[in-house]
This record gives sequence, C-alpha cells and structure tokens, in this order.
Amino acid sequence: MQYAKKAHDALDAFMRHQVAVRKAEIRSEIAENGSEEISRNDVFSRLVLANESEAEKLPLDDQEMVVFCTSM
Repeated sequence: MQYAKKAHDALDAFMRHQVAVRKAEIRSEIAENGSEEISRNDVFSRLVLANESEAEKLPLDDQEMVVFCTSM
C-alpha cells in the first residue's frame, strides 16, 4: 500500500509540473502569435489550450486536469 501511495504522489507531482510547463509554453506561444494557434497538436496540449482560452466558461483547475489526464 505504501508503494502505491508513493507512486501516486510521484505521478501527481509530475503531472502538476507538466501542466504548469505546458501552460507557460502555450501562453508564450499565444503572446508571440497573437492567436490561439499552437504548434503542438497532442491531446494534452489541446486540453491545456482549451483551459487557457478566454472563451472557456468553466475551465478545469490544475488538479482536475491532472485527474483527467491520468484517468485516460
């Protein structure tokens, strides 16, 4: 049980870091391009982009994105 908890905590920390990194990359790319077109075309990037969109009415918080991504 202890091993599973450590593994879960490590994955959670990794994914939180990835969300933060990808948000920064996407924000930078949007600022450079002036549009929401991004160079990455993977599911994770698209999820983060949708969350960062000003048109998004109900964005996920970081923990919700982590849960969503780890459950796929």
